[in-house]
Amino acid sequence: MYKKLFKLAGICLLLIFVQSTLLAEKRCAINYPNRFLLTHKLKRIKNVDIIKTETTEKWTQMEIELRDEQYPLTINLLIGHKRFPKKMMFMVAPSGQNFRSTFFSPIDRNMALYLLEKGYLVVGVTYREDKLPIEDVGQFLTDWGMEKHTADLRKAVKLIQRIIKLPYDMIGQASSAVSIMDYASHYSGKLDKIILLDTDSFDPSLQPEKVVYADMTYNALNQIIASGMYANPFIDSLRNMIFAGTMYPDADSGQARDFLGLPGNFTYAGLLHFSLIYTAFLPGLHTPITGLPGEWVMIQGVTAGYYNYALDPLSDSYGFTYTSLGDLVQVGMNIGTGIIPIAYNRDIYALQSLNGAYEIDWSGIEERVIMINSEYSSGNQAYYGTLIQLAGNNDVSLNLIQGYAYIDLLLSPYAAYDVWPFILQD
Repeated sequence: MYKKLFKLAGICLLLIFVQSTLLAEKRCAINYPNRFLLTHKLKRIKNVDIIKTETTEKWTQMEIELRDEQYPLTINLLIGHKRFPKKMMFMVAPSGQNFRSTFFSPIDRNMALYLLEKGYLVVGVTYREDKLPIEDVGQFLTDWGMEKHTADLRKAVKLIQRIIKLPYDMIGQASSAVSIMDYASHYSGKLDKIILLDTDSFDPSLQPEKVVYADMTYNALNQIIASGMYANPFIDSLRNMIFAGTMYPDADSGQARDFLGLPGNFTYAGLLHFSLIYTAFLPGLHTPITGLPGEWVMIQGVTAGYYNYALDPLSDSYGFTYTSLGDLVQVGMNIGTGIIPIAYNRDIYALQSLNGAYEIDWSGIEERVIMINSEYSSGNQAYYGTLIQLAGNNDVSLNLIQGYAYIDLLLSPYAAYDVWPFILQD
């Protein structure tokens, strides 16, 4: 008799456990993304692998690969342990970088952790080129333009929405910010707000020469693609400069200073500082065709800082205003392949030139739009916001961060006070 009672009690407990688990899974899908149940759900989805899990007292981060193609789309889930998130933030890394190098560096002070503390569940999205080996560039990158990146962003959102039914915002920088606009023009649903960091766009009535430059660059990139080159090496070169500038600061870089009217070559540390502070004046991929600097779209450069020249390169003095070399090293260590598809850049220049080769349906962007530009990178070049407003959406704001440049928006120790609160605007 007792055996039967124990057996019956065991069955009852099992039923209660199953029911509570199912209820918890349902709750997870509605409003509380518990990391254990998320792991369980992700493991049941085809072509999805959890490749890394990192846990601290306050949060868990899961790195996921969507392997629906030969090279995966990478998604990072950053989940707080003590707070019920009411919203998700999709943090979309620019091409050539990834979630860790952009939004999760430095490890102890970054935008992703800031947003986690403000109540978001953070979803990082890294495009496929981050895992694409250089030897396969010619096979895959010929048509990895804006349309491909927007489609992959949609895949990331749909995957996460299968397991977490929360409204969401999106943030991106430079190229990924343009993809977010393209995404918002096609899909709304639970998307509430888009945040655009340093997007360059030119008013044809105020900057007609830059619209012309954009068209010249668009045509040049088409020529480069036709010649059989498909990847822009800018990020890889930047990573090499960071490591050389920190490991061999006083060594001769081999880069002459003659274009400044000065003798001798830059030191590696000098070249790193000059290149990041005055990026807008350096040659680039399309320069032999257009005669324009590689990053002519910028007002000045990637980081804010100063550079004082001396006759002896070893006597040059320089420094960054906000960003530290240690933080730059963390960024460099987290970068994957560093590959940027030229086709992606080409489509962005098509949008900037207004030549119609690639277009966004500006009337489809109905969400709140927050633009955050740095003074020394994009500045007041914010014509995309005007186009969105002209299409009927007046919920657009531009926040110009004085004294900052592109990477300072992410790495400055004061960004949590100077920049990031603008993201939280309703």
